[in-house]
Amino acid sequence: MLALRAHSAFEGICHRRYGIGIVARQEWQKDKKRPCNIEKELRRKEKALAEAATLLWC
Repeated sequence: MLALRAHSAFEGICHRRYGIGIVARQEWQKDKKRPCNIEKELRRKEKALAEAATLLWC
C-alpha cells in the first residue's frame, strides 16, 4: 500500500511539473539528484576553506 502511495505521488509530481511520460520521469529524477550534488560541492568547499584557514593560522 505504501509503495502504491509513493508511486502515485511520483506520478503526480511528474504530471504537474513536467507533463506525462518517460521523459518527464527522467527530468524529475535529474532534478531530484541536484540538491545532493550541491550539498557535495558545499562540503568540498567547506573542507577547502578549513584547510586554507589552518594554513593561514600556522
